[in-house]
Amino acid sequence: MVLDVVALFLGSALVFWVPGLTLGGWLAGRGVVDARDAAPLGLLAGGAIGYGGFLAVWAAPAAGVVYGYAVCLAALACLPVLLARRLRRGDRPGLGTALADGWWLWAMLAAGLLYLGILFGHGVVRADLQAILYLFDSPLPPDSVTPFEFAKALIGSDPTLYGAGLTDWVFADRPPLQTGVVVTLWPLGRLSSPEMLYQCAGTMLQVAWVPAVAWTVGALGCDRRCAPYVVLVLALSGVVFFNSVYLWPKLLAAALMLAGTLPLIRAWRERRRLTIAETVQLALGVVLAMLAHGGVMFSVLTLALLLLPFAGRLFGWRRIALGAAVVLVVYAPWAGFQAMSVPPGNRLPKMHLAGQNSRDLRSTTQALKDAYGALTLEAWWDARVRNVTFQVGTADFLHLLSRVTGKWYVGKSETVAVAPSARHRGIDVETLDTSWSTVTGLWRIWQREHLVPAIGIPVIGWLLLAGAAWRRGWRDRHPALLPFAGYTLATFLVWCVLEFHPAWTWITHASFTMVLGTMMVPAIMVHDAGRAVRSAVLALHAAVFAVLWILPLPGGHIRRHHPTMETADPGFVALTAVGLAVLAALWLGSEYGSRRAPRLSPAAAP
Repeated sequence: MVLDVVALFLGSALVFWVPGLTLGGWLAGRGVVDARDAAPLGLLAGGAIGYGGFLAVWAAPAAGVVYGYAVCLAALACLPVLLARRLRRGDRPGLGTALADGWWLWAMLAAGLLYLGILFGHGVVRADLQAILYLFDSPLPPDSVTPFEFAKALIGSDPTLYGAGLTDWVFADRPPLQTGVVVTLWPLGRLSSPEMLYQCAGTMLQVAWVPAVAWTVGALGCDRRCAPYVVLVLALSGVVFFNSVYLWPKLLAAALMLAGTLPLIRAWRERRRLTIAETVQLALGVVLAMLAHGGVMFSVLTLALLLLPFAGRLFGWRRIALGAAVVLVVYAPWAGFQAMSVPPGNRLPKMHLAGQNSRDLRSTTQALKDAYGALTLEAWWDARVRNVTFQVGTADFLHLLSRVTGKWYVGKSETVAVAPSARHRGIDVETLDTSWSTVTGLWRIWQREHLVPAIGIPVIGWLLLAGAAWRRGWRDRHPALLPFAGYTLATFLVWCVLEFHPAWTWITHASFTMVLGTMMVPAIMVHDAGRAVRSAVLALHAAVFAVLWILPLPGGHIRRHHPTMETADPGFVALTAVGLAVLAALWLGSEYGSRRAPRLSPAAAP
């Protein structure tokens, strides 16, 4: 089975990445785009090709199947071209420059194999339910398999397509990009099964955060040794691992958004306007991110608000019109699909912005009017405060810890009052045992749902930033890092203000562009603090990840439902070890390798 997983993961990566990288290199080689944007454009092109798969299968199921085979054959045809350009690149710009230091590609593949190794390492082979059953004692909703069911409905011409879905959601409630990529990769399902293809391809899509983060660190002007460290810190984050195997496409949306904003970061540093090609890249990144997952809208809205005073300096009205046209044209087909659905596909914005968590036929505008019309100012303010304070975590974990240690950190009544995550997720801390398995299981929930525990030990980097931001010499060395941190914090505040229900600001409801930003900024600051500090923080961070997410046996929920579960699979244990080893080697190579700092990212050079 391990060979099937590796083959599906690598095959999916080849089909998704190779055509886009070839196109990006061709455009860069002819001077159409900056050579530093060749690889990021490869990611955006892969997303656009996947969206094309959705449009093709929507038009006709047979067209979707033919489209998938055509893309697979095109990827195989492009592969020798890609390799030939890489081998004879010399000093030529374009794809060779973009892949000259393609460590991010190896890091991305290593992260994906690491996560799949952990996922299947304990012997459970139900790919569609594995992350739900293994990691937690309470099951999560079936959001992770919605894109897969959507793809099957499209390919099978389901007559209830425009009103169907899982539970009481409809397919039109969930953006189609991951579904389109699955349709495009459908021919690879013949290597194993469509379900296993979905798990491996979905993880491949989510770990696109690796190159996106690497490129962003480079575009921010950080030390070239910094990016591998930041990638390793994020790779050893429980919330990043979980969202790479529980396949709602939040990390994919974040990766596309970051890839689109790279030219904007560089233009800010260089105090210039974006070119036409860069404007199109930004617009394409934004709209593809929106087509991947709606949560990214918190980041899009914040970016638009912050850029408004600088619109003339960075864009000019013609480029703004061009970017808006790209967004509207690309998004229009999906908007048409949503309009054909009964009920309309607007449940997600009504849930987050108006607190409406059940089906109805009201428009989003009407739901907002009804929700805010019945809300007092005092209740609104109380909900905003709880949305902010919720990021530290609730009392459920401390309550269980008090039962283990015999020291009561919180009272029982307080636990009931401030632990909505425990109640909403089906966890009753009073009925849990105090075994190590239960404690680590609840700790995983704590990290999964709350932002500060999710960042973990590297959160001290935010304190380092607060001290360094006052020093002019530091600001001169990092001209873009402080604005990027400000954008991340502004997105957090916009999220807390707009999320209607009090204490509904779980990470699972957030924009993952913001979540990755809150992890990247402190990791960069810890790296900047010196080798001793960054090594110590990384060691502690890695130890926590191993204890919580790799070593624990599955919890009570999976034992009850799978009493005959197999023991650990040696093949997947080896896969986990290989993934960790490659990620560690890439960091150690940059940390202790040549004295001359390697060129770590195509986006790093100004």
